[in-house]
Amino acid sequence: MAKAIGEYSSLFKLQAKDLRSEAEVETRLLAPLFTDLGYPPISIVPKKSIPALVINDGIKSKPKAVDFFLLRPNKAVKVVVEAKSPNEILSKHWGQAASYALSHNKDKPDEERVQWLLLSNGHITSLYKHDSVVPIVTLKLSDFASGSPPYVTLRGYIKYRSVQEVSKGRLPFGPIASDKLNKLFQESHDYVWKKEKLTPTDAFFEFCKFIFLKIREDKKREVAGEVETFTLPMTFDWLNAQVKTSPHPIRDILFQTLRNDLEESIRRGKKRIFETNETLKLSAGTCKELVRRFEKINLSSIDEDLNGRMFEVFLNAAVRGRALGQYFTPRPVVDFMTRIGLDGVDIMKSPKIIDACCGTAGFLIEAMAHLLAQLRNDTRFNKTERQERKNIICNEALYGIDANERVARIARINMYLHGDGGSHVFNADGLDSLSNITDDMPSEQKREVSEYRKNVNPEMFDLVLTNPPFSMTYKRNNEDEATILDQRQIANGQSSAKSNVLFLDRYLELLKPCGQMLIVIDDTVLNGDTLLVERKWLMENFVILGIHSLPFNAFFKAKANIKTSILHLRKKKKASEEQGHIFMSISNNIGHDNALKDTPERNNLPDILSAYFEWRRTGTLTPIIKHNQDKN
Repeated sequence: MAKAIGEYSSLFKLQAKDLRSEAEVETRLLAPLFTDLGYPPISIVPKKSIPALVINDGIKSKPKAVDFFLLRPNKAVKVVVEAKSPNEILSKHWGQAASYALSHNKDKPDEERVQWLLLSNGHITSLYKHDSVVPIVTLKLSDFASGSPPYVTLRGYIKYRSVQEVSKGRLPFGPIASDKLNKLFQESHDYVWKKEKLTPTDAFFEFCKFIFLKIREDKKREVAGEVETFTLPMTFDWLNAQVKTSPHPIRDILFQTLRNDLEESIRRGKKRIFETNETLKLSAGTCKELVRRFEKINLSSIDEDLNGRMFEVFLNAAVRGRALGQYFTPRPVVDFMTRIGLDGVDIMKSPKIIDACCGTAGFLIEAMAHLLAQLRNDTRFNKTERQERKNIICNEALYGIDANERVARIARINMYLHGDGGSHVFNADGLDSLSNITDDMPSEQKREVSEYRKNVNPEMFDLVLTNPPFSMTYKRNNEDEATILDQRQIANGQSSAKSNVLFLDRYLELLKPCGQMLIVIDDTVLNGDTLLVERKWLMENFVILGIHSLPFNAFFKAKANIKTSILHLRKKKKASEEQGHIFMSISNNIGHDNALKDTPERNNLPDILSAYFEWRRTGTLTPIIKHNQDKN
């Protein structure tokens, strides 16, 4: 088993070789971390000032102190911190930190109780709720980078002050806590749906347009400085100032300007998001109510707390299952798969990544966030080189395909808002290698199909991150579907085949030798009696690196009752390559229960990541079983 190398924290300019002892973990990683989290010196209490408490350490009780306290503004302890030597296995030390917190919290009111346990050996840092055995987030050293999704998550839980409104100009204008933002999105989307009497799909797309405009104008507003609010679009004062000019200024001024700008980008080679003459279908009254709800919230400045994935939060809140005919991969699963896929990646050689059934581009956005976070403070690059590398990541490294035209356009909106114009998001059948151009196609569609065939070629991708349709069946008695079956070796003359099996074959075609794939797969592919031939084909063409069993309720939010697993594969360089060790895990919770209530403190995936990263680092793994039952 090869060890991960080159671990580097761009935020603290720290390399793995700088951490050789517990003292160096404390001074070189944790001390700057506390400062970056906003804790003033008076709120960081070192071990020498912490009273020892009698805790249960397995067989006997003994007095024990922890390494640091992090205090709330009211001086109560918020976080108990334990530092360990880099050669220590972190999971073995949860018990003493948890026992200390339990002793400390005894007979204290809620506002004075420890909420969090932070454990770090430098290479791995994990955050736990004080009463949970599973970490809520796990970070490698390289995750300590500005904008890195795991670091953003950590900050969101334990930074010194929670998100508060800030003022800019004459109107309160600032970020909002993610749970409140999620609720606001849900309520606003439902308001649009009911008020406008649109289908769920149309209501969603029109709300997308409004959010697109809101983020675009907020980015301008951030740099506007102290100006009168009647000059700031997407405010009540601005709407009132436009009454004499237009009865519907958001539609007639803002959306038209956006559409024209996007048309110009199409002429420069970007993909279409809106039709040439498309308009905003929301009424002036609906837009005015949405402005009222959102005008004090800066949707472009919340990168620090949501990593710029605001649109993903919006999609998660607004899109729910069959109402839109789209099923989206749960955010914890996207995070888990992306972090494993990018483990050990050197930003100097940005991998080419594809999702050939990309939906709204969740995997691509997550990968972009991780890659840009690594790049942001990497001292190997000067400013010009960093911008060049960013352009490569945003415009040359990420490829998406979706057969639904509207969903593909939403993916382009998503990519556009994250710095990429959707240049490599194609509306096509991801299983179709040929994608023939027909005479009846509009010229723009012909151009897109031509670009798809030119840009998506065999053996050009380093990484696949994907969640293909589970149960779509392609049948040979359908002419179009027969064309797909004829292209796929795994179908092997069969009269029908499931889409997820066909996608395995398509990705084999697209991956470079030694390229890797993380794919959500129906468990019948792994153990069904009727798929023995497919499993044999799988093992002939891939080395299995990992199998991660997901709970039965993983896709309940998408109204899908099917048992799935994440399959981690590497394309064989030559047929004789032997199968090696397989990292296997079973999770019984990925952040929600059967009733769809969010349970982030019971999500197993950060804990599995911690074990996986330690295995990658050390080459050894002790089997771990943790009971993760509902304490209630």
